[in-house]
Amino acid sequence: MKKITQILISFIGLCLITGISRFPVLAAVPVPTTDETAYFTLDYYGQVKKVSVVKGVDLNSNTQITDYGQYSQVTNMSTLDKPEINSDHLVWNLDEKTAPKRFYYEVTPQDNNLEIPWNIDVNYKLNGVPVKAEKLAGASGLMAIDVTVTPNSKVNSYYKNNFILMVGMMSDSNKNYSFSAPGSQQQSIGSYQAAFFVALPKQSETFHFEIGTDSFESSGVIAAMTPATLGQLDSIKQIKAHKNSLVSASKAIDSTLDDVFDIMTGMQSGLQTTTDGLNKLNEVRQSVGDTGNDTINNLNQTKDSLNTLQSRLNSFNYIISVSPYSATASAMGIDSGLSETSNLLDNLSGTLGGITGLFDNGNGDKLNDGVKLSLNGASTLMSDMNNALNKTDDLKKNKQIISSVVKDEWNRFDKDLGILDIDTSAKKVSFTSSKNTAPHSLQVVLRTQEIKVDKKAKLAAIEEEKDNRSFFDRLKLVFTTMSKTIKDTF
Repeated sequence: MKKITQILISFIGLCLITGISRFPVLAAVPVPTTDETAYFTLDYYGQVKKVSVVKGVDLNSNTQITDYGQYSQVTNMSTLDKPEINSDHLVWNLDEKTAPKRFYYEVTPQDNNLEIPWNIDVNYKLNGVPVKAEKLAGASGLMAIDVTVTPNSKVNSYYKNNFILMVGMMSDSNKNYSFSAPGSQQQSIGSYQAAFFVALPKQSETFHFEIGTDSFESSGVIAAMTPATLGQLDSIKQIKAHKNSLVSASKAIDSTLDDVFDIMTGMQSGLQTTTDGLNKLNEVRQSVGDTGNDTINNLNQTKDSLNTLQSRLNSFNYIISVSPYSATASAMGIDSGLSETSNLLDNLSGTLGGITGLFDNGNGDKLNDGVKLSLNGASTLMSDMNNALNKTDDLKKNKQIISSVVKDEWNRFDKDLGILDIDTSAKKVSFTSSKNTAPHSLQVVLRTQEIKVDKKAKLAAIEEEKDNRSFFDRLKLVFTTMSKTIKDTF
């Protein structure tokens, strides 16, 4: 397993390299700068068994270090100096003569407790059946390992918003006949295959690994958590800065469109009423047109009657003027009254003639046609506008669909994945206490318990099996062994 361990260390180093900044902190006065790596040893199922934090400090000619945190154990990994341990911090006073350029020490958090961005849960299946990990060593068949990662709501917002998770497993192709992890990034390292997945901030995922083997062993599930510090992610901060403006603009557009649709809905009702009114006017026009024809005929008949009456009055007036009673009629004003009546009838007949002449010359048809065309055109226009406004409901629905899509996408990136909250320039927060100076780099390394065959127990089982064999079974084994030896020799 030593070779596997070495490969795992190399793999973890490869995973962590993207999260380690290489630029020194600039300051007027040289101060110590610290890199922190938290190591978690997990059981088969992802429960924490042991936690330790290794701190590497570039002393920058300093010999005193103050580290805030509550620790149950502190180990000097570089010198023989002993720390001064207090309830909430420790102090290193290093010997100037023996102080190294870079100083390492390891601390164990009190109660073995340290909150990290994700909680991890691991479960196992053998040939599709759930099984305890303790029974898998040396098992034959298709092993399925599911690793479920869930964001930890208890952590500091810096870890919650800025850390990226990598989860992986390795398989020895010389011992296993298949290895798959759908959706993973896979790499080959000699006879070993590595597969790892990535989870973004606030993301919950289940990662699936499958190993086909005749004798199952596993170096465990490995995971690494690092801050998102790649330069390519700097643009996310700009997107975040514009997010509120974009959301406000979207809301303003929604409000404006709602007002427009309300106006269009009101217009729809008015246009429908106007269309109905124009149709009624057209019916009246038709009725007036029909009545007008009858009226013209009546006017012509009246004019003819007036002409006849005027002719009779003129005759009557002539008779009176030549009769013996002409003087009396004149004295009584009958002749003048008849003359005035005749003149009035003549004027009325002329007026009626003018009216009938107006319509008899085709002007009536022209007026009727003009009104008809105007009413029909206006009615058609109003009807088309009304039909167009009938699409208002469809437009409202489509606007709501578009708005929902935009909001869902924002939520997916902002809440479900949290990538809009990544701030590559954010000040780092120490694992052990926020009172500590911002670390130069941070990383978390986790590994579940190995599943391996106990070779001593296996040999004992073989010996016990031999002891239980019959005489003939043992004799057969002797000849089989001799035959194999001769064959290998020649």
